[in-house]
Amino acid sequence: MIQTIKKGLNIFHLENEKELKDCPIEDVEQMQFTADLKYNYPELLYFHPVNEGAIPVHYRVKQTRKGLLKGASDIIILSPSSHYNYLVIELKRQNIRKSTPPSKEQVTFLNNAKENGGFACVAYGAKAW
Repeated sequence: MIQTIKKGLNIFHLENEKELKDCPIEDVEQMQFTADLKYNYPELLYFHPVNEGAIPVHYRVKQTRKGLLKGASDIIILSPSSHYNYLVIELKRQNIRKSTPPSKEQVTFLNNAKENGGFACVAYGAKAW
């Protein structure tokens, strides 16, 4: 695993990410990450805010009125550590070239989390973190 910092954000990716020709789509990465969390850290309080995808406009408007936050990170871990109050992770595909870059809203969310005492990062692949 390699950790770098770009534009103030922590970025994690695998050493061989550039060599990956076939890598799982983001949904598969999300399910793998969740399975790993459940298995290795069953005591953690975490969730995945379901705010992505092609959903009808009227439903998205309703959900936004109820608190849906555009750009919220894929994984939010509320269990504090010795260094941070909480953790937010924007999860992307392993291969950076096949992955979409974090959106403006995602970067804003990550920066806001960091400014409010959380650890915020982008992880390229479930195993990068």
